[in-house]
Amino acid sequence: MCFPNSKSTFLCLPAEIRFMIYREIWTLEADVDSDTDSDSDSNALHQAHQQLEMITAFQNLAITCRQIREELITEYFTRVLPKTQLHLGSVYPPRHSLYRGRGPACPPPEFSPLAHTNHKSFEVLQSSSLFIEHTQHVSIHWGGCLCTEGSMYQCPIRPRGLEWLAELEDLRTVEVVFTDEPSSCKNCLAKLLMLPRTLEKIVFRVFISDVVAEAYEARLTEWFWGQRPEFLAYMAAMEEDEEVIPERKVEESGLYKIEHHIGAVVVEWPLLDTV
Repeated sequence: MCFPNSKSTFLCLPAEIRFMIYREIWTLEADVDSDTDSDSDSNALHQAHQQLEMITAFQNLAITCRQIREELITEYFTRVLPKTQLHLGSVYPPRHSLYRGRGPACPPPEFSPLAHTNHKSFEVLQSSSLFIEHTQHVSIHWGGCLCTEGSMYQCPIRPRGLEWLAELEDLRTVEVVFTDEPSSCKNCLAKLLMLPRTLEKIVFRVFISDVVAEAYEARLTEWFWGQRPEFLAYMAAMEEDEEVIPERKVEESGLYKIEHHIGAVVVEWPLLDTV
């Protein structure tokens, strides 16, 4: 209904028109295809800006009024987002570049415009209660140490990348893509155990030279599910929570269908269509 004194001409539009506008927002011009070499750096940056504009538009619309927020939840957050994998890159700019302890400050690393754009997108996602409530599928590019221990710079998916994952209320699957040897920092690898109890499946993918990927992935999967029940039991005891700790669910190929990818999607490995 459009009230006579209403200042919102958008709400005066028929519901069908408003829903068409919502769909237009999340329809990107550029198709995500990580296997093509034809995309130039400028095209990749253009696509990243499109995704940043899309995420920002949803955030701004969601805080406009209750009716628009409810319509967005109906059309996007409960229909589209469950079929969307959100990608966190490993190239987000750190907040500082100082040595830990004594020693002079070292020059900060140089980051591409694409990295900065991906970083801005992640900041919008972090600030959105709707994305925290409804995000189900996340992919992490694990290109090195994810914590600050023994690291010159802050964690590559800062600010609070792994902590943000732990806050997701309906997280179902996590894909961890390794492009560097992770065993040098067991501390940050163990943070994966802090993922929410809603987690049903974790997929490890390895793109490291001189490493047998299948064996490495199987070993990481066995480690995670071997440590996970004990950690959940510990957390339940700390929280004095009497609810039953869920057992590991049987993983099935193609459990979830992925139709959309947002975030740091310009990568050298193929994106998944099922997870």
